[in-house]
Amino acid sequence: MNRQIFCTSLAVLFVTCIKAQSFGEIRGKVRDDRKELIYGALVVADNGVEQTAVNTGDDGVYRLKPLKPGKYNVRITSFGMDTLIIESVEVNADKITMMKEANMSPQSYMTGGVEVITYTRPLLYKDGDHIQTVTAEELKNMSSANGGNLAKIVESMSSDIKPSRDGGGMSVRGSREGGVLYFIDGVKVRDSDVAIPSSGISSVSVYTSGIPAKYGDTTGGVVIVETKSYLEEYYKKLNQ
Repeated sequence: MNRQIFCTSLAVLFVTCIKAQSFGEIRGKVRDDRKELIYGALVVADNGVEQTAVNTGDDGVYRLKPLKPGKYNVRITSFGMDTLIIESVEVNADKITMMKEANMSPQSYMTGGVEVITYTRPLLYKDGDHIQTVTAEELKNMSSANGGNLAKIVESMSSDIKPSRDGGGMSVRGSREGGVLYFIDGVKVRDSDVAIPSSGISSVSVYTSGIPAKYGDTTGGVVIVETKSYLEEYYKKLNQ
């Protein structure tokens, strides 16, 4: 009986973590050199550990989801066309990464049948300013990331976030101190003194308003932290 209760508790905990896990999405459209929409093109997102694949619809649109935050190479293939590879596409928690229209060229032996381009991060996101995100690469250049104290990292990300007078918490847009929720890999933590080595963080996202219902009712902000996996680091070292 005790074993059954233990197994049931583990199952509930697992489902709860999966539901709270924060994912992103890559969305775009594919055309040919005549600007005609391409139906049925295969689009694959690869982060070195996992792959997610979809086909474009009648409107030439593809939606790759759910994707863990991080960087992906997006590969687009279609019959009679050069393969198109967009490298280092950023995916952030709870955000849609809108890609520029992909224009595929007729297959050419001159190019080897593959065209490679590098993703350019947009200056502005359509989500507005209610969610801010920093990636692992950006954390390397943030002095506030030294020591891995999440409160200090978050405070440096937005002018809407202020430290409390006694240093025991944060206030978001004038909300009460201590009202900030942390989600680390989908697990909720209520502690302003949380510390994670910055080298182990994949991304940090902060909601200062417009908080999705799945994060619960809070008058403060929500901090979403995604950590790096061992597999992710292993494959990165292999590809260096």
